[in-house]
Amino acid sequence: MSDLPPNLTSLLDDINDMYSEHMKGAGCCLHITTDDYNIDDSSVDFCIKHAQEKVEAGRDQYGNTHEDCLELAKKIRALTRRERAIMFGLSWCPTCTNFEPYNECCECKGKLVPIPDDAQ
Repeated sequence: MSDLPPNLTSLLDDINDMYSEHMKGAGCCLHITTDDYNIDDSSVDFCIKHAQEKVEAGRDQYGNTHEDCLELAKKIRALTRRERAIMFGLSWCPTCTNFEPYNECCECKGKLVPIPDDAQ
C-alpha cells in the first residue's frame, strides 16, 4: 500500500499500531470499521460513540483507556467513504455501486474493479 497518499498511510500506520499494541490483533472499539469494513458514516459514528463511552468508563480490565480508539475513529470519520475504501484496500462493484473487501461482490456476485475517481 505504498502508493497511498501520505495522510492515509500515516492513519493506517496508527491503526496498525493500535492492533499490535492495544488489543493484540483486534480492532477494539473500531472493529466494525477496521475488521468488517463497514466504512459508512453511521458505522464510524457508532465507533466514535462506543469509544467515547469506553473513555468515560475509565480503564478497562486490560488497562486500556480507549483514548486512542476515540482519536482514530475521529480521524477515520474525517475521511470520505472513498478515502476510507482506498485506505483499507477495498474494491468497487460497478453493478451495486458499493465498496467491497472481497474478490467478488457479496450482493450480485459480480466482478469487482479498482475504485473509480467518482465513487462515493
